[in-house]
Amino acid sequence: MRIQRTLDEEDFALILDDAYIPRDKMDNSALENWFNETDAWWFDTVRFNAETLGSPYKRALALTVG
Repeated sequence: MRIQRTLDEEDFALILDDAYIPRDKMDNSALENWFNETDAWWFDTVRFNAETLGSPYKRALALTVG
């Protein structure tokens, strides 16, 4: 089996899905120390979504890009 070493269009769609819609609770509220509320929610949701990617390599790549 070949490991995909890039993020494709479907990965980006998943990562950015509802990025501007706040969830019930922010996972990393410390983001609000450095960003305004909207940006903090965006980063928190993008990280949450990136964690759902299937491979550890893709997750690491997505978190680095984020």
